[in-house]
Amino acid sequence: MRGVKQRMKKDNKLVKFTMFVLLITIVAIVLVSGTYAKYTSEVSGASTATVAKWSITVNGDELATENSTVTFDLFETINDTGNTADETDVADGLIAPGTAGSFNLKVKNESEVTAKYAISFVVSESDIPLEFSTDNGTTWTDSITAPAEKTLAVKAAEDTITVQWRWAFNGSDSTNYKTTQNDVTDTTLGIAAQTTAPTVKVTTTLTATQVD
Repeated sequence: MRGVKQRMKKDNKLVKFTMFVLLITIVAIVLVSGTYAKYTSEVSGASTATVAKWSITVNGDELATENSTVTFDLFETINDTGNTADETDVADGLIAPGTAGSFNLKVKNESEVTAKYAISFVVSESDIPLEFSTDNGTTWTDSITAPAEKTLAVKAAEDTITVQWRWAFNGSDSTNYKTTQNDVTDTTLGIAAQTTAPTVKVTTTLTATQVD
């Protein structure tokens, strides 16, 4: 009887061990199945930002640095009184009472941002009684009136500022000029030109900034 009980215990242990091994096998299968048989997705992405270009040109010249300068010819055109016909009574390239002319500043925003700009003019180093107009001849003064600050959108058309100049001549058309012209002063300037010709200097400053 005792031998029978011992065999039964051994059989129970064997059964328990077999079931344990079977359970471990099933768990392993489940784990392996879960590892190698499932849907998986992985997404990655990248984003790149590009800096917008800043570019302002004046008369086609790029303002390459913060303190760039632009050269223009104040006396690009020298015409007769009224600025409508070529001057034929004064030697080429020189001015005298009765001469007139104009020059243009063409500003363009080549940037990829909206910009605004302001222009100022300073007339110096001159005793020549020149007058200037920036409103198509409606108003004349002995200084150059700066136009109002302007805003140029991206890809906006070129903006042109025209500055007219003239040296009054005391003649039948004098009502078109200021009443302070002085023949003595003009003659003194002409005599001085025999040795050291008087000159006029116009300094132009353009400031451009991005619009937020």
